[in-house]
Amino acid sequence: MLKVRLNLRKVVAIATCLAVTTMFSCKKEKEKEITPLTVTVSGSYAYNGATIEPAGANVAVKSGNATLAAADYTLAYSNNTDAGTATVTATGAGNYAGSTGSGSFTIDPCPVSVKADDKSKLAGETDPTLTYTATPPLFGSNTFTGALTRAAGESEGTYAITQGTLAAGSNYAISFTPGVFTIESNDDTVYEIGDTGPGGGIIFYIDRAGFTMTDTGKKAYYLEAAPNEEGVLAWASNAFIPPDYGGTGNWVEIIGSDDIIGSGRKNTALLLAVDPNAPAAKACKAYRGPNNKDDWFLPSKDELNELYKKRNVVGGLTTESYWSSSDHSLMYAGSQDFNTGFDNLNGIQYASRKSFQYGVRSIRAF
Repeated sequence: MLKVRLNLRKVVAIATCLAVTTMFSCKKEKEKEITPLTVTVSGSYAYNGATIEPAGANVAVKSGNATLAAADYTLAYSNNTDAGTATVTATGAGNYAGSTGSGSFTIDPCPVSVKADDKSKLAGETDPTLTYTATPPLFGSNTFTGALTRAAGESEGTYAITQGTLAAGSNYAISFTPGVFTIESNDDTVYEIGDTGPGGGIIFYIDRAGFTMTDTGKKAYYLEAAPNEEGVLAWASNAFIPPDYGGTGNWVEIIGSDDIIGSGRKNTALLLAVDPNAPAAKACKAYRGPNNKDDWFLPSKDELNELYKKRNVVGGLTTESYWSSSDHSLMYAGSQDFNTGFDNLNGIQYASRKSFQYGVRSIRAF
């Protein structure tokens, strides 16, 4: 009887021990439950040729709603050199051991400003190599690929230097500034008034010391006039003439227009940049002349006046009034009377309404 009781007590003791052990085991397992970490990266980042590792105040690591201190985790990075999406992974330490989580941040392409260097050559020569300046320089061993190009043409004048195929890869964002390519006269012939110029026109103005072309800053020495007129045309297209005057739009002033000798070519370009269908300027720009030159333009007021002085040498200037490329105001542009029938009026320059139909004669400088 005593032996049986002792065995029962032993059984009870063993059962109690098992129950207690099980309870503590369950509690311990609950304490080891792992909460994933969340990682948030702030700030902006651009490619710099090296690995980019946001840290400190720019990285927030949380376990649930609790923000971890820097000692509670370590960080690892991947895809964090090139422009694109990079990853940062946090691994918990101490009380957060075993917890992990990842976040991402964007590496933007590095902005690079590229400016084409202005170039020039004499007509008939081979083009020089087109070069450029990049700011800032590319990082490390990074290099540009491709090359700049320029607008086609071999006539004397100016041509845009464009980006062409120049590139620096996906790690860079290029902001490009075009350059100017100038083809200068290679003609050392000495011309006189009335001679036929290289464009096939008639020389009507000579400055042996040279005058400055306002679009390029280069010197020219002669003006030649086309042997024929472009017709009788308006200065502005209908899109820049109000309905009350037969158009569909509004007057516009051409900023930067000038009157001086050497400014006509720039005036023409400025006008066409605003009003691409401006009849008088468009006709002059499209004119090629007997020798297929592509740099004819509508004369400025002072250039037109020189043409008036030599009208009998040039010939064919039979229209009453002619347009210049010089703008005057919103509604008016420069013109000059050539053949009014009254000697006291011929040669007078006016500011005329841009919708008027006046004579147009192309000229070129060299």
